[in-house]
Amino acid sequence: MIDPKLLIVLTTIISGKCYYPDYSDLDEEERRKMEFVDECLFWSDEKVQNASSEIQLLILEYISRFNDNPMSDEEFFSKKYEIIKDLSDDEKDIIDEFGRSVFETMGIYSKEEVAKRQLRKKGNDNICQK
Repeated sequence: MIDPKLLIVLTTIISGKCYYPDYSDLDEEERRKMEFVDECLFWSDEKVQNASSEIQLLILEYISRFNDNPMSDEEFFSKKYEIIKDLSDDEKDIIDEFGRSVFETMGIYSKEEVAKRQLRKKGNDNICQK
């Protein structure tokens, strides 16, 4: 099996993104979540990095199977348990927050979400001009 960190690095290189992406177009909450995801994947200790990578892949598997062969809650949590079983309580808390942040930021750069941010920004610009 491929090392999850290598898969993420490979995807990052292919997509042309670097490890210091520009989140300036995001609101504060979105930016905080994206930066937290990055911190867990790239700048945490090795145990948190590895668990974060594996959780991210598990989430992607869950989503990719959603329509054709849905993963049961039991299967999801069983796989999650295998990933986090050797972590400390604090590390488990970090991974739980990481998982929530990943779910909540999926599609953050979709056309729809970009359009929503642009509308919000225009709304704020109009308020400032009054």
